[in-house]
Amino acid sequence: SPVANGKRNGEWSKCSLEHLRGFAKTLTQACFDRTADRHYKINITQLPGATFTKLKLCQRTYPDFGDMRVHSESLNSRTCNMWCCSYSYRKCLQVPLMDGMECTHGHHCVKHKCIPKLAHQAPDRAQPPRF
Repeated sequence: SPVANGKRNGEWSKCSLEHLRGFAKTLTQACFDRTADRHYKINITQLPGATFTKLKLCQRTYPDFGDMRVHSESLNSRTCNMWCCSYSYRKCLQVPLMDGMECTHGHHCVKHKCIPKLAHQAPDRAQPPRF
């Protein structure tokens, strides 16, 4: 899983995809048909991590570790990971940055990759990834 920094970074294995396809084949068409009379769109204008500070992420990830600080080497992290350090336990623990969090100046993390922010976007606002 990407959150647990797994080898496949959230990609499904061929075996898992085959199991999912097998399950989907057992479903009736009604399961795939649109059931709502109205079509809803989600307009994401900001990635979740765009409004989160690195310190806030440390505090939310490790709420029972007391006062935290972000290790200085994490402030410009092209790896989309950072180190949260507990004053009480005198230990640092690695945390993956959220999509939209700045990994280095002018770049933010999207799917655990540090990519440039879009040229037309304001520096303090993140845009959704293009697929």
